[in-house]
Amino acid sequence: MCVEQLGAQAACFFAGQSRVKNELTIIGASARAAAQSANRAGFAVHAADLFADLDLQKVCRAEAVSDYPEGLARVVAGPQSGGWMITGALENSPDLIDRLAKVRPLFGNQGPALRDVRTPDLVERSLRETGLPAPEVRLNAAHGEPGWLRKPLHSAGGLHVTACGESDPSGPANSPEYYCQRFVAGAPCSAAYVAACGHARLLGVTRQLIGERWTGASGFRYCGSVGPLAVTDEQLGAFARIGQVLAERFSLAGLFGVDAIINDEGVWTVEVNPRYTASMELVERSLDMSLVDLHVRACVSAELPSADAPARQSTLSFGKAIVFAEHAFTLDEDWSPLHYSPADGPELADIPAAGTRFYAGWPVVTVLCCGRDDREVLSRLQQQVADVQRLIAAQPRLAAARR
Repeated sequence: MCVEQLGAQAACFFAGQSRVKNELTIIGASARAAAQSANRAGFAVHAADLFADLDLQKVCRAEAVSDYPEGLARVVAGPQSGGWMITGALENSPDLIDRLAKVRPLFGNQGPALRDVRTPDLVERSLRETGLPAPEVRLNAAHGEPGWLRKPLHSAGGLHVTACGESDPSGPANSPEYYCQRFVAGAPCSAAYVAACGHARLLGVTRQLIGERWTGASGFRYCGSVGPLAVTDEQLGAFARIGQVLAERFSLAGLFGVDAIINDEGVWTVEVNPRYTASMELVERSLDMSLVDLHVRACVSAELPSADAPARQSTLSFGKAIVFAEHAFTLDEDWSPLHYSPADGPELADIPAAGTRFYAGWPVVTVLCCGRDDREVLSRLQQQVADVQRLIAAQPRLAAARR
């Protein structure tokens, strides 16, 4: 979407003499990282997600929505001014996004672009037509066979992704809500972009942590990132081409991410996430800038940064790991991370309130760190996650396995 399409209300977003920028509403399953990014850029943020974690409440007006995602409509229609943006996994609700875009200006992609870029076979064809590799897709999930993955059409974070032939309680093998994608071996990674008017800028590439048992995750579950990832000039060029093709073909606006596999045959696009993604807070730290600020500027005035962002990344390495519950428990009021100080230990994020109930497989908290290289960062993450898991083990257990 180009600036001419946004209307006068969005075009005036940066108007005024206030030292604080206009209000920005951020909604999605988890708004914490995007809200922190917007806060650093000077936006007055109103956020709503599933959790309203303690560190989100520290940087903005935040609320938890129990009737997700429909309950987010009340938030967007609230008394705050300014525009709004989404985080994951709200791209799976394009009808809701179209409806809310009529209430106040949306900074990001509306329903048509969301539907198209989240259609796996359409993305595959668009990339292959330009000579870019993409795993083969079959929309009939019942035809899966060894060497293929069964994936939900509407999900995020690797939830309910299984190897074809494996049992999955989430739905029958022939469910129309699933598709099959050929498995590609290699290094999983995520690329961050910002787009406007058919052009895209690559901001950085990070390594994905998938199903790492030391985090409590399993299977194909996303559980963290490390980066910036060192890539060759050829791979860097491939990532830039991927972003340009997607931005042009699907008219993407603002931030978007690409999950990909790197191997000797090239860079394989696995999935496109048309919003602020989980790995982007590491790209922000590496570039020392607010990506939400880039996002809003791209959507409001079609302003894009220079194409040299990957070359300007820090020489340090940054990492995040999501700690998943291995059993059901209730968070005790004396749980020390509730009173954490980054100087006294690991930097924690997505910090839940006392009394919160967790069930096996649920995300509990996020650990962040930096180091001289990826190996040091990964080692620190593993140690810090182990420390948090020991704290979790001391929490009062619940009798029920799941809610």
